[in-house]
Amino acid sequence: MKIAYILNTYPQPSHSFIRREITALEAAGHEVFRFAMRGPDVALVDAQDKAEKARTHYVLAAGGGALSAAILRVLLRSPMRFGKALGHVWNAARRAETGLFKHLIYLAEACYLRMQLDNSGVQHLHAHFGTNATMVAMLCHILGGPRYSFTTHGPEEFDSPRALSLGAKIRYSGFTVAISQFGRSQLCRWADPAD
Repeated sequence: MKIAYILNTYPQPSHSFIRREITALEAAGHEVFRFAMRGPDVALVDAQDKAEKARTHYVLAAGGGALSAAILRVLLRSPMRFGKALGHVWNAARRAETGLFKHLIYLAEACYLRMQLDNSGVQHLHAHFGTNATMVAMLCHILGGPRYSFTTHGPEEFDSPRALSLGAKIRYSGFTVAISQFGRSQLCRWADPAD
């Protein structure tokens, strides 16, 4: 199976558990593509982190032209899906502290990611942390991309679940993972019982 991981910043020294998770999936025979919005904000000293950086595709590094082209391409291919995603952006931005502009950037990132995943034949997308990378994964799915899942770590996701659209992220995901029983209980508070 072809799987993609999406994170805000990757690799980071504190993300060695994500690297091990990806390595385990590859050892099980899956092909794993790595995507991050941006590269690490600290100097990497670990050789494995340096190797991960070389294997990671950085969405924002593609530049405004590539993101704009992806928006246009998705809009022309799937105008109804684009409209639905735009509606989610509008609703999420009204509740969020970050506002509409940042959510429009998430939509642009999702359009670009959708094109990259289509080109790679990725069948499943996984995000870590229920914040912006998961918003991009959700929008990518709404735009016609593969199903997605995400892992919440807390406590950030639980401090402002409405502002992070946690309920919508759970609803659209194929599955959601919590790293602790407490995290699971918090997800249950924000998930629709039907989910």
